[in-house]
Amino acid sequence: MAGADALAADLADAILDGAPIDWSSVESNPASIDQRLLEQLKLLARVADLHRALPVWEPDEHWGHLRVLERLGAGAHGTVYRAWDTRLDREVALKLLPAAVDDAAGGSTSIIEEGRLLARVRHPNVVTIYGAEQIADRVGLWMELIAGKTLEQLLEGGRTFTPSEARHIAVELCHAMGAVHGAGLLHRDIKAHNVMLADDGRVVLMDFGTGRELDDRSMSPAAGTPLYLAPEIF
Repeated sequence: MAGADALAADLADAILDGAPIDWSSVESNPASIDQRLLEQLKLLARVADLHRALPVWEPDEHWGHLRVLERLGAGAHGTVYRAWDTRLDREVALKLLPAAVDDAAGGSTSIIEEGRLLARVRHPNVVTIYGAEQIADRVGLWMELIAGKTLEQLLEGGRTFTPSEARHIAVELCHAMGAVHGAGLLHRDIKAHNVMLADDGRVVLMDFGTGRELDDRSMSPAAGTPLYLAPEIF
C-alpha cells in the first residue's frame, strides 16, 4: 500500500508541474494504484493540460455583463477572476471554464450544476452564489467575493495556528457542513485549498465542483482530490 501511495503522490506532483506521464508504465507498475483512482488522475491530467492551453483573460475584457478585473487563481475546476457586475454595481468572484473542458469533466459536477447546488445553501460559512450561465463557448459561475486567503495559502506562507484557532476553524467548518448536509448535499472535496479564512473572521467553504445530492448514487464515490480521499471508499 505504501508503494501505491508514493506512486499516487508522484503522479499528483507531475500533474501539478505539467510533466509528461507514461500512463502505460504506470499501469504496468507492480505498485500501481487502484484503477478508480488512476482514472481520476488521468482525468485530472487531461483537464490540467486543457487549462494550460487556454489564453489568460486580460483586465477589462467582458463575459456577458461581468467585466474582468484581475485573475485570482486557477484549479482543476476553473479559473477564478475578480470581476465587476455591471448590472448590480458590485465586485464578484467569477469562475470561468470553456464549455469543452466542462463537458470533459465526466463524473465531476459541471459549473452550472455546481451553481444549482450552491444556490440551495444559505449560510455565512458557505460562499454565496449569485448566478451561473453559459455564454458562447464558456460557462461561468459568479459568487460572493471574499477578502482573505485560503488555508492552503496561509500554511504555505508559514502561518501556524494555535489550538484555539484550529478548534475555531474546525467548528466553523462543521457549521458549514451542517448547512450543506441540511440542504441535501455532499461537498466531497474538503481541503485547505477550498477553505477561506476571510478578513472579517469567517471561515468559508468554497468550490462544489465535485459535489452531489445526498440521494444521488449514480456518480462514482471516488470523486474528489485523490490525495484527500478517505481510504475506505477505495
